[in-house]
Amino acid sequence: MNKIDFAALRAPFSATDISWKKGLVNHDAHQAQALPYINARAVQERLDTVVGPERWSETFTEVHAGDKLVAARCTLSIQVGEEWVRKEDAAPFTTADLGLKGMYSDALKRAAVHWGIGRYLYAFTAPYVDLNEAGNFDKQPTLPADFLPDSEKESALSLLEASSAEELLKVKAIEAAAQAAKVTANAEQAKIAEAERLKMAKEAAETIAKELAEADAASLKAAKEESIAKAAKASADKVKLDEARALLKAEEEAQTNAIAQAAAASVTEAALAPSTESNATSVLDGPPSADNTSPTELLLVTEMLGKIKTMSPKLLESYLNGAKAKEKLSEHSRLYLLNQLALSVQTAATNSAKAA
Repeated sequence: MNKIDFAALRAPFSATDISWKKGLVNHDAHQAQALPYINARAVQERLDTVVGPERWSETFTEVHAGDKLVAARCTLSIQVGEEWVRKEDAAPFTTADLGLKGMYSDALKRAAVHWGIGRYLYAFTAPYVDLNEAGNFDKQPTLPADFLPDSEKESALSLLEASSAEELLKVKAIEAAAQAAKVTANAEQAKIAEAERLKMAKEAAETIAKELAEADAASLKAAKEESIAKAAKASADKVKLDEARALLKAEEEAQTNAIAQAAAASVTEAALAPSTESNATSVLDGPPSADNTSPTELLLVTEMLGKIKTMSPKLLESYLNGAKAKEKLSEHSRLYLLNQLALSVQTAATNSAKAA
């Protein structure tokens, strides 16, 4: 009785029997999954070697949907002892994979998987591999040593070590390039930040200079306005002083004319007895003048002369003899005003007597 070496059927294929095709492609089409597969000829070689060409057979049945060919079913039969054992699977018909030929080959390979042939490849995790500009693998993918026959594992490990060393160097080169790019980017960023800082400093300096210029202009304007105000005040004070001097001069002339009537002022002298002697002295001395009186006092004397005609004589006399008047007016100016008050009262009394 012939026995089937099923372990030999399931054994990994040589790396030379493995082909690769693209699976899922990433979003930017720069990488794709590398999917390993075997062709129908490798399956047939494995069956001939392990089972014997006379002890296996394949049968294909086409599957239609109406008049349309949609798939092919493969029945793979192997003689186990005296009995033929059949296992089957199907593959769809597509124009993308060589049409009819591809459909029959895929059906055979799928049926062979049921016997363990090439089944181990389904345990392989397909990696993403770089693609070139033509859309093909940039570098031929390889299987790990665990997916290769024992006779090829040692050389595969050696290649893996060499490849790992090469990949390590490549990774280090990439890391060095990334670090250099980072340093360059940081330097560029620092340059941009410094330029921005200088720009802000310049703008701040310009703002401060503008504010100082505006402040200087405002200060000059204020100083000019203050100077104009002082000039206007000085001019106004001069006008008032000139008016006061003119008024004093007029009063002096009036006093000279009134001296002749001084003897007849008995009623007024009785009312103003305490200051009569002083008034006489004041009359003889004359009114205050700019030579012996300050401008401020001359203005006050002028103001008091105006009040002689409007205020009560008694109240005005009381003020002129009070402490405030003595503080603000010189003795000469105060006695002069008292004398002018007496003359005003006298003139009023004379006019009243004539009217009666």
